[in-house]
Amino acid sequence: MSGPKGASYRVVSEAELRRRAAEAARARVRACAQQVEELLLVAGHDAVKAGRRPALAARSDALDALAAEERAGQEYLERLRQVVAERRRSAAAAHLTAALGTLAIDIDFTATHSRRTPTPTPKPDQRARLDALASRLVDVDDGDLPALTEAIRAAAAALDTADAGRAAQIVAAVQLRVSDALHRAQDRAALAVRRAALAREFADVPPDDPAAVAAAAASDEHGLARARTLLQAARDRRRRAADQEFVVDRAVDALRALGYRVEAQHGGGLDTLVARKDAWPHHGLRLFFPESEPAFTTVPEAYGATDARDDAAFERATCGDVDALVARLTAGGVPTELRLRRAPGTVALRRLGDTQQQPAAAVPAERERAL
Repeated sequence: MSGPKGASYRVVSEAELRRRAAEAARARVRACAQQVEELLLVAGHDAVKAGRRPALAARSDALDALAAEERAGQEYLERLRQVVAERRRSAAAAHLTAALGTLAIDIDFTATHSRRTPTPTPKPDQRARLDALASRLVDVDDGDLPALTEAIRAAAAALDTADAGRAAQIVAAVQLRVSDALHRAQDRAALAVRRAALAREFADVPPDDPAAVAAAAASDEHGLARARTLLQAARDRRRRAADQEFVVDRAVDALRALGYRVEAQHGGGLDTLVARKDAWPHHGLRLFFPESEPAFTTVPEAYGATDARDDAAFERATCGDVDALVARLTAGGVPTELRLRRAPGTVALRRLGDTQQQPAAAVPAERERAL
């Protein structure tokens, strides 16, 4: 007996899941390529120091090949970041040399600088400490550089007349400012790397999606964590939409194989199919596929004035077809389970106007090609 029915489904088709995995992998490779392009602009002619640029074509369907492209891209990105960082340090060194060149400050920009904050020696030479702090300015952000350069200039001038105690205070104040600036620069650089990694991880979410926009604008760890939550939700929505599209296409195939003409309407988070047979000119079977959940319902309907006995006969006739639809979906990689059955006559038939007045909702061309 076939009154309205409800069914749940899962998409487990290996071919479809591989297709989606490859699509996501290609998106990550493309995101990596975009980040490479952006860093190449910053690196300029120094980009040659990063070595040979990998070919990030993102055209393969093979997951292993795409994973290899992604690894090569990330390794190249890391080398580019080092080149860009060194280029920025060189520019900062040139600025400091020009700004502090008239002072008796010994600045060694060629030494390998520790990322640790400078600490005082047991018996500090305040001039040497100031020199060391000046050398560390190449590692601070550009926004902090002018003010700290001026602080070094002022401290150097003050040391000429300060006693030992005052000199220690002057240098300690500069050291605190430099230390804070170094921490900010390190945090900013680390955040930029994590933000870029997040963008690659969720490259399957379009850049104009609010979640992707939030990730690009994240300025701290809290913002990144919030963006990750939004991105995961956006990805889940996209996966549900992909599930819906896949099962609707498989349902159209199955219904046509069962002898039905299928009309389709898409959009608004709800796909609707209307299945009709020549043997039942005044009846049809309508299927609703909501994007919000992995389920669909089948609802028999009548067009115009029909006899109650014909209505019941149509419901009985579609019983086997609904069962066959469930079987075909399951065999096609969409395990489906009927969860709601109602006997003919239990629920009044959905009744629309005369069949000749029903609009023909054709399957759009792009969807038709995919069937």
